[in-house]
Amino acid sequence: MKKIINPGNVFLNLIAPPSKSIAIRMVAATLLSLRNVGDSASISDFPTCDDALVALNIAQNLGYAIERDSLNNVTITRTNANIADAISCGESALCYRLFPYISAFLGYKIDWIAEGTLRSRVGKWQMPEINTGVYDMDCITTSQELSASLFALPLCKEDTRITAKNLRSSGYIDLTIDILRQFGIVIDRNGDEFTIDGNQTYKPANTTIEGDWSCVANLFVLGAIGGTVTIANLNKNSLQPDVAILNLFNDLNIACRELAEGVFRIGKSNYNGFEYDGSNTPDLIPPLVVLALNALSPSKISGIDRLVNKESNRRDVLLKVFSMFGAKIRICDDGNSFELTPSKISGGFADSHNDHRIAMAVAIAAQVAKKATTLTGIECVNKSFPDFFNYIR
Repeated sequence: MKKIINPGNVFLNLIAPPSKSIAIRMVAATLLSLRNVGDSASISDFPTCDDALVALNIAQNLGYAIERDSLNNVTITRTNANIADAISCGESALCYRLFPYISAFLGYKIDWIAEGTLRSRVGKWQMPEINTGVYDMDCITTSQELSASLFALPLCKEDTRITAKNLRSSGYIDLTIDILRQFGIVIDRNGDEFTIDGNQTYKPANTTIEGDWSCVANLFVLGAIGGTVTIANLNKNSLQPDVAILNLFNDLNIACRELAEGVFRIGKSNYNGFEYDGSNTPDLIPPLVVLALNALSPSKISGIDRLVNKESNRRDVLLKVFSMFGAKIRICDDGNSFELTPSKISGGFADSHNDHRIAMAVAIAAQVAKKATTLTGIECVNKSFPDFFNYIR
């Protein structure tokens, strides 16, 4: 599918989509909390994006019944249904790393299948081992395996202490710990050391999914460069790492204020260039590239090595696409930073490279381009924000 995006002033009002990263973790914790056939729990404001729906499909294949009403409230019930021999994780890297740990702990022998771009990102499937005791875990590639371990280890008989080496995206670990706390599981974190007591028990909880900061960061940038955007259903105290965009906007004196609890209005602003380290918030980098190109002075965004092994090689794709549009963007000699000089992009033709973050970044940039932009492969946004192009003219 394609979308022709015409530049022009923006005036939007919307409700933030629920967070897929929270939703997937909530499903996993709920499954572990339902111990008896007939036990059930609910999750309110469940996302409609592909990755979150994959988590529900996994739950069904693990023998749970799923009911979903017209308001996107989900009820999960434990049944005595058979467990599937093979289960697809779609293109969700979190599902592919989280649910196999849980199934391995429970003793299920399941062939977990990666689809689409995920196949090349994760390599050949291997059943994870649930280790206890004292050990180091190298998290240089991803923090998701640590999150998965934190879900399974409290159920073991032995206590465990993990030292996380090279931990980045640390905020997602805090998010995991907070969700586990809601289900009665206690993890003690001291810097990069994690102490997990064994013999803990998950307790059922009825939960609600908060708005997704990773998705709305694009619309925050759109408001700052193109007009006025008002977004509801956001938690400024969220543990989602990408809430960091609020601090950046404040530092840059971008017009952004909370009108009421959870309702933010962002207005078109003049702002200076900035330096930003995206090592712990890689999903913010694509929209921040757009923010930097519309600043009054040059910017530098580091941590771009985190973009290489995503749905696309986002580092190279961002460089390619925006360079084609006439933007002044280059990779610094350190190989880990973008240097960006203010540039009004030309518009024209671009492909999403089947990457939802690329599609959203190009779309918001196109709203202030010199001419119309034709963007192909827009269906990829279904992975995280199916309604995104409803807000793009």
